[in-house]
Amino acid sequence: MPQRLALLFRLVLGGMLLVQGLADWSNPTLLASFLREHTAWQSVPLVGGLLPIELTLILALGRFAAGVFLLGGFITRGMALASWLGAALLVWLGADGLVFNALGLLLATSVLVFGGGGRTLDGVLGQMQRRSIEKERLREAEREAARQRRAEG
Repeated sequence: MPQRLALLFRLVLGGMLLVQGLADWSNPTLLASFLREHTAWQSVPLVGGLLPIELTLILALGRFAAGVFLLGGFITRGMALASWLGAALLVWLGADGLVFNALGLLLATSVLVFGGGGRTLDGVLGQMQRRSIEKERLREAEREAARQRRAEG
């Protein structure tokens, strides 16, 4: 997949999650009332013991945070996985906004598989780390050469 397409998918997913998270946070009673009516989510191990409003707020905060991180390109695959899990839960339950949740599921899958595309903070930090490791190798080689010269001389 071209880097630009992966970048576009990441940015669209981040924007969608940001908007959905803000919408759920500003009016949590909509999703909480849906979760109260549809209790199948209570069989899911990690969230089964929560109240509907607690799960709603966790989903809203998680979506918002994942959107911010994806737009910034930081921890892209981890945030895509978190958004994939939230979207999969809501698609499985048939929550309102099924089209957006299904689109979020597809976009999150593409980010998980192909990465966040170019210009991610993850990529920049990785390049900095690789440069630092390479410089350290050069310094170590210079120190070893100096030790050998001292030992011979």
